[in-house]
Amino acid sequence: TIKKLLSRFEKNPTRFESYCAMLFEKLGYDIRVTPPVNDGGYDIYISKDGIPYGLAECKLYAPTSKVSRPVVQKLVGANEIEKAPHLFVITTSSFTKEAIEYAAYTNVELIDGRTLLEMIEKIFDRNEVPEPGILPLESEDLLGYMPEDLVNELKKAK
Repeated sequence: TIKKLLSRFEKNPTRFESYCAMLFEKLGYDIRVTPPVNDGGYDIYISKDGIPYGLAECKLYAPTSKVSRPVVQKLVGANEIEKAPHLFVITTSSFTKEAIEYAAYTNVELIDGRTLLEMIEKIFDRNEVPEPGILPLESEDLLGYMPEDLVNELKKAK
């Protein structure tokens, strides 16, 4: 669900970018996730057999926040340098009317929360156990399952 995605990635939204990149990878594309800072206006560079395929911008937004036109414009501007044939804006929420109109005019594919969930379901059979490394665990993911005294020691060590 969207709620689960938000909960999983809200503390570190750059992990959401990596998750979206993994979805493209599962579809057979080669991907490169850009650095969190100075990313050039996009989060994921997508290619196939060494040929540029697309750029993607990822936005982890609550359902009450919509992705606006400037996000789409920024991606289109970034593509003036990259010249990728396909552009994607992926979000856990939805898009403003202006973003939808501008995306239609500039041929940017918008993937809203509902479409993202459909994409995830198509890629992963609901009964499939994800391969190791698909959603890597970090220590913060395990803190709720550890004894409190051990958690306190780990926090002191940082």
